[in-house]
Amino acid sequence: MAVAKHTKFMAGSDPDHHWCGGVLLQATAALEWGAMPYAKGVIDNHFTYYVRADGMGWSRATELPAAARALTVLALYHSYSGKQADTALLVKHFGKVSVL
Repeated sequence: MAVAKHTKFMAGSDPDHHWCGGVLLQATAALEWGAMPYAKGVIDNHFTYYVRADGMGWSRATELPAAARALTVLALYHSYSGKQADTALLVKHFGKVSVL
């Protein structure tokens, strides 16, 4: 059972942990609920404005588990897109994703 301090961190309310908590939590929740346009917007916004061309976040260094989870979220997005998979988003950010 998580204590309150850890629950707050996991919810992404700490601005220093933008990459770990907020974006991945929002994107995963949106995918699980089937809110594909919202999930696409969250993922696109994050990779457009918060990830540099070398794959690192603008705010701080990216840990390996967070990068692995980001790749998992992108794979889930592609998988949940269905037969008409939305590959345009993945192709758009391929350069940044490939160096994660």
